[in-house]
Amino acid sequence: MVPFQVNMNDNIHIADYTKAYPDGSIYTGQIREQQANGIGEKQYPDGKTFTGTWKNDAISGFGQALSPNGAYYIGKWSEGKHDEVGIRRDMRGNFYYGEFSRGQESGQGALFLTSNDAYIGTWNDGQRNGYGTYIYEDGSIYSGYWEDGEKSGSGKEFFEDGDHYVGEYKSGLFDGKGIYTYRNGTLFDGVWMAGKKNGEGTLTDINRTTYTGQWYGEWYEHTAEGIVVANYVNGESTRGRYIDGEFIRE
Repeated sequence: MVPFQVNMNDNIHIADYTKAYPDGSIYTGQIREQQANGIGEKQYPDGKTFTGTWKNDAISGFGQALSPNGAYYIGKWSEGKHDEVGIRRDMRGNFYYGEFSRGQESGQGALFLTSNDAYIGTWNDGQRNGYGTYIYEDGSIYSGYWEDGEKSGSGKEFFEDGDHYVGEYKSGLFDGKGIYTYRNGTLFDGVWMAGKKNGEGTLTDINRTTYTGQWYGEWYEHTAEGIVVANYVNGESTRGRYIDGEFIRE
């Protein structure tokens, strides 16, 4: 142990020192007023190591935290928490690069997951909040607004099978006004609720026939049903039901 070479009447003197804490951690570095102040390193019994600049026993300024499980953080700190800008890797190998506030992802940042998914955009309190783009492993892409980690508000989504949706979301699902376009050119423009067609809308098929009326059902299984009026390009129209991809005249 390096002797504590501080005159107790001189509070501005800084010296190298080794200090043991009640939790079993040991700090080696610069000391002022018997606290970690300046450059130093703190090792914990579980193998974690914090290295950087310290202020009043808390890492503040630039530093890094390393864990035996492979997790680490390198960047700015404030009062022992991640702050401003940094890089964080968790124990599963997921990486975040960007802004922090009070230890949480907040501001602009990019997350790269081991699943090969990625998110680039705005964060608040550790969750996706605001505008951002999420790229899925299968090639699907969502660009739009988020709330507490869920798609919420206006956005657009392009799916790996060629379909795409532009409209409103709530709790991660289509909800509100939106247009869903199938890869074959058929599109539905109408009202959605909890990911299902739910209310007034118009389906336009590849022949440009439109089916306008009340719709309900699942979008992703193409099983939505409607009580509609069919309008053909030749000017004719007729009422009926649209069931399982087929129009049945009344």
